Amino acid sequence: MNLLVAGVLLWSVVHLFPAIATGGRRALVARLGDGPYRGLFALLIVCSLVCIVLGWRSTTPVAVYTPAPAMRSVTLGLMVVALILFVSARAPTDIKRLIRHPQLTGVLTWAVAHLLSNGDSRSLVLFGGIGV
Repeated sequence: MNLLVAGVLLWSVVHLFPAIATGGRRALVARLGDGPYRGLFALLIVCSLVCIVLGWRSTTPVAVYTPAPAMRSVTLGLMVVALILFVSARAPTDIKRLIRHPQLTGVLTWAVAHLLSNGDSRSLVLFGGIGV
């Protein structure tokens, strides 16, 4: 479970760093250059994904709650919405006029959908952590 938590934390910190520490990001880009900064960002994201996958596989799921059987259908519907929102961030659509950050909203919808259908500890860490 520690590796899974570390992977989710690394994923979150790397994604939040440019938004929270704009001065730190600018200083890092000035020191490294734009290309190497992007390479470092990508390398850290790949490392976080490796930690998440290995942590997920090595963690024995412990039931925290039992999802209702009807939640499977709700999850499928929410996943369609999440996919549309995620894609609309880069597509020329009017969704961006209604939702300020459709990709972020899509990721949050994805996380909520999975939490509705998965009640085990590792799902709470992964989907809850990425959703938060």
